[in-house]
Amino acid sequence: MTDPKVLVSEEYTEPDINDIVSAYVAIRDALSEERRKFKELETKAKHDMAELEVKLLEFSRNMGVNSFKTDHGTAFKVDKDYARVAGPEGWEKLCKYMLEHEDFGLVEKRVAKLHFKEVMAVELAKKEEGLAPIEMGVEYVVEEAIQVRRA
Repeated sequence: MTDPKVLVSEEYTEPDINDIVSAYVAIRDALSEERRKFKELETKAKHDMAELEVKLLEFSRNMGVNSFKTDHGTAFKVDKDYARVAGPEGWEKLCKYMLEHEDFGLVEKRVAKLHFKEVMAVELAKKEEGLAPIEMGVEYVVEEAIQVRRA
């Protein structure tokens, strides 16, 4: 196999498709392996840190303090808050609230691509009276790209 670095250098002048695909697969495999190793390391490290956070929180509660200053850093309590839709019924209630109060700032602005594609299929079926994406306020772009599947 040709070294992948050679294929992307300026010295490589004769493209051989087999070598290029081979190099592409080798680079992708190396990235996947490094990503897997890092994910494994990250999972363990986050687990260990969470256990230490529990111990620090217990110390904080038992001592009645909000922070600890040490030679290695300061640990301090914070409140973490989350806002999630409470299941299917919650989504219905949230939509009803937003419509009644005209407050759509409660949700983030992004398009659900799969549903949008379903809507566009229906609109395209209408032929002349169907809406174009831009008429719906959506910019829809399809880019040509290359993907490589292992042999």
